[in-house]
Amino acid sequence: MGSVITFSLFKGLVAGITTGYVSQRVHSMLLGILAGIGIAAVLSLLVVLQAGMALFWDIMVPGMLLGAIVGFATQRFGRKSEPVAATR
Repeated sequence: MGSVITFSLFKGLVAGITTGYVSQRVHSMLLGILAGIGIAAVLSLLVVLQAGMALFWDIMVPGMLLGAIVGFATQRFGRKSEPVAATR
């Protein structure tokens, strides 16, 4: 059970960072949420494969919900990135 918790914590951290990065690049609420769900689903599936299929829904649903929340929060509350001016 300890390995499931460890992998889930690591999955949440990686999913949050990756979803935040993608969401700031696309500047679309729908695409940000879908990116969050997709990234979290893939990472949750890796945890499920390690933990066993008996925990499929117990890991997938919260993971995908986390991705949707992070994608939404990044679009709604994230800082807008400004283009960097080229310097010589």
